[in-house]
Amino acid sequence: LHASLMARLDRLASVKDVAQIGAAIGREFSYGLVSTVSSLPQKALQDALAQLVEAELIFQRGVPPDASYLFKHGLVQDAAYASLVRSRRQQLHGLVGRALEEHFEGAVETEPEVVAHHFTEAKLAAPAIRYWKMAGNRALARSANSEAIDHFKRVLAISNELGDEKARLDEEFEGRYGLGKATFAAEHLVEAMAIFEAASAVARRIGSAEKAALCALGFDEAQFMTGQVPEASKTVLRAALDGLSGGDGILRCQILSRLGRAHRMSGDAVAALVLDREAIQLARNSKNDRAMFEVLTGGFFTPTLLTSDQFAERGALVDELVETARRADDPYYLGRALSLGLYYATEIGDRARMDRAISAYKKYTEEKHTLLHQWLARSGDAM
Repeated sequence: LHASLMARLDRLASVKDVAQIGAAIGREFSYGLVSTVSSLPQKALQDALAQLVEAELIFQRGVPPDASYLFKHGLVQDAAYASLVRSRRQQLHGLVGRALEEHFEGAVETEPEVVAHHFTEAKLAAPAIRYWKMAGNRALARSANSEAIDHFKRVLAISNELGDEKARLDEEFEGRYGLGKATFAAEHLVEAMAIFEAASAVARRIGSAEKAALCALGFDEAQFMTGQVPEASKTVLRAALDGLSGGDGILRCQILSRLGRAHRMSGDAVAALVLDREAIQLARNSKNDRAMFEVLTGGFFTPTLLTSDQFAERGALVDELVETARRADDPYYLGRALSLGLYYATEIGDRARMDRAISAYKKYTEEKHTLLHQWLARSGDAM
């Protein structure tokens, strides 16, 4: 069958190049893209496409310049693609990648993995990495975690092809760190811990304390979710904290807060309280609402015995948390803050405060129609 298809293409020698361009683009291709890549005049290109349609090798939908084409069978595309010599194949993929990048902005935004594929096949490492990273982050944003893992693995593989060592290490870090986030999101927690450790090693080779701190935070979050004793987290976080300069205020806040949580999980409530208060004070001084929100939530997610004074302090922190979330203008933060307010009111048995918390939370759920938030609001009502 393959030989038969190749013979049909050979009989259409005058239009074979157009079929090869289409095959390099993919199973389906638009007139706009093939005309951007082809060097043929418009009339000659349209005639060539018409011959391929007449030979029943491709289907046509619409008319140029708005037409799109589909190979009649994947084997037809494969035959056309296989007829390309390696150098021409790489050249075509490079031309397709550049055409998408320069003339098809929508494709770049919605399908960066397609652009990345063409630059990868063209052996153009730098733009291939750029678009695989974009594709990985886009997949993460829509919780397509397996896709994100695949995309960041591509970044890692291609980074080895970069000649400049600094560029190679920078992209290797981006690939490993992105892979760590995607692996964590996929709930492969122990594997994510190992990946963050590897990314941290690359960060140290680069000489970036900030990147190492980000890896420490990723490692700690993964270990926290495993339920393991957090001794490794304390070591990693302390090393990251020691590496940060005085100017890294926001990262320092986060590391201090996580250290507080790790000590609390280990049963050292005194050390945890000291670290929490240092983180909160630093966040207040930095006047960064996002950093403030993160450190304020630190003490809420670990089981702790509190004194009556600490309960009162926690109530003030809940109120500050809600106000901080509103200032940050972040709906996700606000949902977390309101749910913690509801939890705190239930925990202390304050009915009036609980009624206010339920009312505020129900108002939030009217705007954010998510099942989790609605369930929490109804659970609060039931109590």
